[in-house]
Amino acid sequence: MKYQVIMLSLVFCILLGVSRSVDAGWLDDLKESVEEATTGLEKSIDGLQNESPQEQDSDGGLGKLLGVDTDDATSDNSSSPEKSGKDIATSNAAINFFCPPKKAPKKLPTDMSGLERDFGKSSDELAAMFREDNQTRLPFILGLEQYADAFDGPEIKEAYNHFLNGYDLGYLALIREYSLKKDHRLTWVRKADALFAYGLVHVYYQNVGGNAAKGYKLIRRAADPKFDHTQYGATYIEGTRRYNGYDMEVNLGTASRYMGDAYKRASNRSDNLALIIQAEFLRMVKEPDFPYKKLYADLLEASDSMRQTLEQQYSASARSANPVILEKSRKLAVMRNDLLLEIGTIAGMGKDLEEFKVRAKQLKAESKSSNSIVEETIILGDGFSEKLKTRLGTLEKMDEQGLAKLETVHQGNEKLLYTTAKLAVGWFSYQGFQVASGISGGLNMFETVEILRNLDGMTNRMCEVRDAIIGFAKRTEVAIDSAKTDEFQDDI
Repeated sequence: MKYQVIMLSLVFCILLGVSRSVDAGWLDDLKESVEEATTGLEKSIDGLQNESPQEQDSDGGLGKLLGVDTDDATSDNSSSPEKSGKDIATSNAAINFFCPPKKAPKKLPTDMSGLERDFGKSSDELAAMFREDNQTRLPFILGLEQYADAFDGPEIKEAYNHFLNGYDLGYLALIREYSLKKDHRLTWVRKADALFAYGLVHVYYQNVGGNAAKGYKLIRRAADPKFDHTQYGATYIEGTRRYNGYDMEVNLGTASRYMGDAYKRASNRSDNLALIIQAEFLRMVKEPDFPYKKLYADLLEASDSMRQTLEQQYSASARSANPVILEKSRKLAVMRNDLLLEIGTIAGMGKDLEEFKVRAKQLKAESKSSNSIVEETIILGDGFSEKLKTRLGTLEKMDEQGLAKLETVHQGNEKLLYTTAKLAVGWFSYQGFQVASGISGGLNMFETVEILRNLDGMTNRMCEVRDAIIGFAKRTEVAIDSAKTDEFQDDI
């Protein structure tokens, strides 16, 4: 049976190759298709013969892509306490959404030379560039997080989101590798996702090393209608650029073809990007020169009420003004610094703690909030977080009183992390929705977005501190409970 299935797959691949337009590379594509299909089927069939039914669906997504062993049933935890570091890392789904548990991927690329050539920077310079988060101001890419749901398959989506969480160059190198693979149909969904993700990073960072021309070329290829499948996020970007004239001539005919494709899929999704795409397409069909009014007559008639419904879905975000976001951001940053002071005291940070305490107190005493005050408060905490992470990584023991305090601040960090991340994600989406709806971005959209970017970076540092505490608990085999989900707040 096994070999019959393999032979059928070979016949399928041959027919597939013949059916394609004949070009110089189709034999290479066919060869790769045959090799991948044969190898994949052999492994799948062998695995199905050896696995129990319960095991067959236990792994997927990035685990498969990277070859990660996610089955921990055979690991020896007999010497660990009831609540070990490993337990903490997997005990809280709400926090794990914003701080994905660290895995040990076996197949992340180690060769960064391709990335270095593409960006014209060394690995160290690239790591610093991504952490500085100094990008261009583009109305259709307010933040890379805006496109976290813009993928059609799980593998590149997970790699992209892991990259955003910690800017690990290995994940970006992995995405780049898949963007370079032969684009035969068996892997086109993953290939298109990779083209889009890698192109997006280049465009977003074009002012500090990204290659915008290369990025747009990759995105355009991922959205190319000549393929049976066009990438969801790429079709939106290609459409909105032509509709709004972002770095190119306005062309409603071409824009509507791209945006119509994106809208069809967005109508069946409920994520934030889907709402943004729907809002912009509904605005487009009302344009006087829109070329397909007959085709979208029903949609045109209902567009006003549909847009009102979409706007109501953002009513919770819309009721706050930008100055309120500034105050909330500052409050969160001050609360984070207060927590860091407590953790630093428990960890015995000495001189670094005293220096941090003086400046944190000065910023906290400022009478008026401003972008610069909020940004400095966040940056100060980020710098101390790095030192604290190093200290926790070398700490070997702590007395019972210290452990009790550490558990309390660990839970406080998780609660604050959740609130901060929810605020940043919600407002990134709201600003994007305003742009797509043709609404002014408030007092200053880009200033607000800069604060949100800093908040997003702050959550990454809070995740790192959380990981360092988890690592300490695991290394020293002590019990530290995670925060309870029902104690989290969506707002402050």
